[in-house]
Amino acid sequence: MTLKQLEAFYWAASCKSFSLAAGRLHLSTSSLSKRIGELEQSLGRELFDRSGHKATLTAAGEMLFSRAAALLQEAEETRRAVGESHGLSGVCRIGAGELTALSWLPTFIRDAQRKHPNLQIESVVEGGSSRGAFQRSVTDGSLDCAVVAGESWHSGLQAHHLGDAQFEWVIRRDMVRAGNSFGNQLTQELLDSLGLISLPFGTATSQLVENFLNAKGLVVKRRLSCNSSAVVANFLVSGLGIGILPRSWAQSMIERGKLRSLSSDSRLGTLPYYFLCRRSDRRPIVDFLLLTVRESFDPTLSSDWVAA
Repeated sequence: MTLKQLEAFYWAASCKSFSLAAGRLHLSTSSLSKRIGELEQSLGRELFDRSGHKATLTAAGEMLFSRAAALLQEAEETRRAVGESHGLSGVCRIGAGELTALSWLPTFIRDAQRKHPNLQIESVVEGGSSRGAFQRSVTDGSLDCAVVAGESWHSGLQAHHLGDAQFEWVIRRDMVRAGNSFGNQLTQELLDSLGLISLPFGTATSQLVENFLNAKGLVVKRRLSCNSSAVVANFLVSGLGIGILPRSWAQSMIERGKLRSLSSDSRLGTLPYYFLCRRSDRRPIVDFLLLTVRESFDPTLSSDWVAA
């Protein structure tokens, strides 16, 4: 039994398919299968039941999987303690939404690469309804971790609260329609006249909007939805309606004369952010990613393009 065989088994058991596991190790599927076959031969037990459409762990495989992560972690810690230390290495894949990518994600990547130059970071960024997709990708091993907004996740995932983001209602600064320049108060009349711009239903930010409107008894008769936060911001600056933006984005655009705030006697709620990883993933790299994400998390940062 070798470490490479154990590593191949660990990823095959963690990912939804052998091809995905092979990709994580930069191997061909046949090479991955060969290593697993050699491991099975050395143990004298089948680790996967290959009779069905998808290979599943046997009882022996389940027993080994509970030990494999610890064995690999011990081997990595021994290498770092005894051998010449070059820090963490390999490829790690992190998922993040568009708001994160346009604020503090560059800080995280820069800090991670500074601390561990041999670690290659691959960021997977999605706009709109990314939460469910990221949860599935972390669960099936496509991603090592993800940063998501909202409080709903799969049972096999561990969620670590990072902090909360604040948002603000905004409108184009010089918005005029049918001779009406509109006030700074968010009212039903204003919503009827201009309509709402938002991310699609199902996103954490759209739920934030719905909770606010329901509490106020406001009804949306016309909605322009888009799965990109950056495009939502552009639509707002273009005067296509009213909507919410992260407070840092809103303040930057207000200071530059592009938008103005809308006030209300009710405040928007805050949006919690979480770091997601698999409960069974005990690798040192996950601990490092969580620590560095915690240090980098800052939803008050505004991207340079916002201030342009």
